[in-house]
Amino acid sequence: MSGSSSIHHPARRENKRNESPASGMEQPRLSCNSSNRLVMAIGGIIISVRPEDRKDTEILLARFAGLTIYSSDEQGHIIARLNEVDVEAVHTVIDRIKALEIVLGVRLAFLSQDEDGVTNG
Repeated sequence: MSGSSSIHHPARRENKRNESPASGMEQPRLSCNSSNRLVMAIGGIIISVRPEDRKDTEILLARFAGLTIYSSDEQGHIIARLNEVDVEAVHTVIDRIKALEIVLGVRLAFLSQDEDGVTNG
């Protein structure tokens, strides 16, 4: 039971594949681990860019599935959340963001992996 997550960004609302029609809320991406339990990992990140590159970076980040931008400031800090299938996937996306030439750095502020106890049987 896995799927691709929609991107939530104020400037890009057209991609709503995993949003609940009733609520408009983004649905979490889930996968099954080796014990057949549903798993989701959430990471909070701070992305640093030059202040003059902030808007362009937000546009680039809007292409990352599972990434939600919450805020940014005039100093070039972008606060975002990643919803992924597991911790390894969160780190993979962070590495992809770090590889963007426009990005100066990415810091992981928090990381949580949740098993909801429901089996996929």
